[in-house]
Amino acid sequence: EIGSKKHKFSHYIKKLTIVLCDELNESVIEWTKQDSNFQGEVDAFEIKRCGSSTILARIFIYLDYNPAIYKLSPQLERILKLQFETKPKILATLWDYIKTNQLFDNEDRTTILFNEELANVFAQKKVSMNEIAKLIHPHLSLPEPIELNYLIRVSGDPSTFEESYKISFYTNEIEDLDFENKEITFVKNNYKHVAAQLNSKIAENIAKINEHIQKRDFMQSFGVEPVSFINKLIIAQAKDVRLMQSSEGKDNENDRHSDFFMQTHAAEAAARYFASHDLKFSSTNININTNTNSISNANLNASN
Repeated sequence: EIGSKKHKFSHYIKKLTIVLCDELNESVIEWTKQDSNFQGEVDAFEIKRCGSSTILARIFIYLDYNPAIYKLSPQLERILKLQFETKPKILATLWDYIKTNQLFDNEDRTTILFNEELANVFAQKKVSMNEIAKLIHPHLSLPEPIELNYLIRVSGDPSTFEESYKISFYTNEIEDLDFENKEITFVKNNYKHVAAQLNSKIAENIAKINEHIQKRDFMQSFGVEPVSFINKLIIAQAKDVRLMQSSEGKDNENDRHSDFFMQTHAAEAAARYFASHDLKFSSTNININTNTNSISNANLNASN
């Protein structure tokens, strides 16, 4: 029993091979989970043989790892410090090694430049990121089966015979995890909060990147043509000042008496304004007295 889930013995075995070795020949008995005639899981296997002599039984147990476990080649094991592991974990460890040793090409970040250790393992100096998974495949193999040698005796003291073997087994099945329900519930309810925190950090980093980009562009432009850059900067700043002054602290009374409205096109502008607002404008005879800053002899009738 692992955690709250019960599994029988055959659940963890993919294949079982027993070789009975006597003085003359060897007899092989084999059981495979996929080719099994009976359905469901079993707790034990029973084997019967004919004979009355002591015989050696070599038992080979091929464990059914879930997810699949691979054995690394000695060269790759020496670099990644892994002997048996799942393929995603092997790839993640290799990526960490590449990032730690800064093996990315500065001009093309999708290309990895191997150092001497990786170059000796993979027999090449550089590779594309998309080819990493394919590249490690020849260096992965299925784990060797567990081999037990058991001597079947027909005489002697049974109390001295082997009764059991302890086998270490790796599993990553979710039902086998020894978590309490409250811990699992906490993880489910907390992931949104964690995601929000990560999004906030991403936004902060993007803002910092944009700020650094502006600083870089500023310094680069200033370095190329300092005089021209400063002149353009002053003109831009002056426009910004005028824009702020026009929107803040605006003196409407001074604008009303401004010389701008005394220009010759004022009458036409007024007519266009009334037309655009679906208003009726009569008496186009408008005289502008520039001495008194007023419009006289105007007969304006506006109605919706």
